[in-house]
Amino acid sequence: MRLFQATSLLAVFGQLFAYYCAAEQYDSTATKDSSILRANAKCPNCPESNCSKCTFGHENNLVVNIGGTIYETAIVGFHMPVAGSQVSSCVVQMPTFLVPIQSDLNVTIFSAAPLDWNEDTVDGENAPPFYKRIANVYVPASTNLGPVDITQACQDAVNGEFSIYFTTDQGYYQFLSKDSGHPASLRITTK
Repeated sequence: MRLFQATSLLAVFGQLFAYYCAAEQYDSTATKDSSILRANAKCPNCPESNCSKCTFGHENNLVVNIGGTIYETAIVGFHMPVAGSQVSSCVVQMPTFLVPIQSDLNVTIFSAAPLDWNEDTVDGENAPPFYKRIANVYVPASTNLGPVDITQACQDAVNGEFSIYFTTDQGYYQFLSKDSGHPASLRITTK
């Protein structure tokens, strides 16, 4: 009986060891990002003075601004070095807020529909639509957004590519963008 128990325990430990040894971690950074402006207002510097036709794909910061007639979100695109089916956990880390937030904030992350977009042309009229709510994070005033679990978005990636939106219910915040040299980063753990 003891031999059977010892053999069973060795088998279980062997499986656990194989599982943990097989898991690997990968770090990846954003391949593209942009603020997306949707507004019922005139913007003289935008094509046809239409705010929704402005492009912000090569700016040094990403802006999220929800309030009044302005609805500005940030979209960030990634290419993972592994297939989504291999992901057991995935965490995104954004750079610190450019301007310290003065009041508590709810940051909501959505996955974007799996449509191709590029920083040169993405705007409020052609940006991929929101797809699934991935996370809602409460951020106290005078703090920053920490690492956020976005495993579902990573697992849903098509050919390793996916995009996520950052938004809020009301308020304003900014992050540095990849064009500033400070892209968002992923920490991916495989199965």
